[in-house]
Amino acid sequence: MASDSYNIGTAGTAARELIRCGTTPKAVVSMYVANTTASVRKYTIRHVPADETPDDKFCLFKDVSIRANTTVTIDVPVFLNRGDIIDVSSDAASAVVVTAYTIAYSDFTRLR
Repeated sequence: MASDSYNIGTAGTAARELIRCGTTPKAVVSMYVANTTASVRKYTIRHVPADETPDDKFCLFKDVSIRANTTVTIDVPVFLNRGDIIDVSSDAASAVVVTAYTIAYSDFTRLR
């Protein structure tokens, strides 16, 4: 079972694309959100379906606070179809780093 990892470096105040699903449906199996600053920060993660315009109606996590110099793990599966996007933003530039790990959806269903 192969997995892929995605990292955007630091999230900015404008949404940045973390994952764009290609032709094979994927399952995001974990995400790690790290605040690399000495201040509390907020992050937003959205799952934007293919052919949709990014909008807050697609928020999975909206303005979630993360303590200074802390990493949190998100272990909630997110299923991506062809063309779907996961994007990320923060309340401050160069403050929050997000990494995600995916596997093929077919592999995920075999694990359950």
